[in-house]
Amino acid sequence: MMKIKELRRALKEWGRFWSSRRLGPGFSATSSTHRLCDQLKTGVQQEAAQQFFNRQADAVFVPEHIEKMDNAIEKLSTQCRLAVVNKYVHQKKETGYYQREAELALMRLL
Repeated sequence: MMKIKELRRALKEWGRFWSSRRLGPGFSATSSTHRLCDQLKTGVQQEAAQQFFNRQADAVFVPEHIEKMDNAIEKLSTQCRLAVVNKYVHQKKETGYYQREAELALMRLL
């Protein structure tokens, strides 16, 4: 079982990684023309939000330890996940019940 100081250090590293990745989407793996041709061939039109997330995820390399933390955080309840993201990615100062519950659950999962 991981100690609380080790967990918080790992969460800070996880938060720094994802906060640096949310600044810009980068370049898409498919061109606008190719995407339009696919839409015409299949008759299925992608929403703008889906296109944005597809482009954003094209070139992101996630280290193994960050991916392990992601998998553990995905197992938490919605309120606990939001508390972790707000504190470590968005760097908000507020801590509360869900933050503490998330840290305790993560200590057991990791």
